[in-house]
Amino acid sequence: MFAHFMHETGGLSKLEEDNIPPLPEYNDGTNTNYPVVEGQQYYGRGAIQLSWNYNYGPFSHVMYRDASFLLDRPHLLLHTWLNFASA
Repeated sequence: MFAHFMHETGGLSKLEEDNIPPLPEYNDGTNTNYPVVEGQQYYGRGAIQLSWNYNYGPFSHVMYRDASFLLDRPHLLLHTWLNFASA
């Protein structure tokens, strides 16, 4: 797990994906279990570089017991890891 974090983020120095693609990249509008929220982008963020709405939803469900929490606010994934990395 830590090797993945190190590889994906360059040692936790990059907690946001480089060259963020324009919408609708990383938004699977066909996924009805974890629907895309209009205007939100689900590109790689955090130590695990979580991408796609169908990954944000289940992760949000496990972490916050609410699948829509990070689907509505994907930017919070970045801030959570920034706080963790600076602690």
